[in-house]
Amino acid sequence: RQWFENNSNRIYVISGGFEEFILPITNCLGILGNNVFANSFIYDGTGNITGYNPTRPTSENKGKVTQIRKLDLPRPIIVIGDGYTDYEIKQQGEADLFYAFTETVDRPSINILADKVLSSFQPLN
Repeated sequence: RQWFENNSNRIYVISGGFEEFILPITNCLGILGNNVFANSFIYDGTGNITGYNPTRPTSENKGKVTQIRKLDLPRPIIVIGDGYTDYEIKQQGEADLFYAFTETVDRPSINILADKVLSSFQPLN
């Protein structure tokens, strides 16, 4: 948690998940809400989910790559993730390093693509 707090202005969360689930966690970690890019639900007048917002880059194929390009972040960019869409950011030239994060799920097929495999954030301190 301390690592997140110390680096909150340099951390961006780009996810194919939904911000309604992500924001409570990122807020708890001190990550800036403006640095979270994810899908969002569409609701009807009574609060029922009726779909998702198709205008978010993360709702499309290679959406994480598109979102990184839009941010135009200073280099180097290090992506930490557990899936192929995270690796795609480096593959498409928008990141300098890709670290596979295995604490929650360990995917050997992703690990072999990574510059480094992390089982926790401890090595980053």
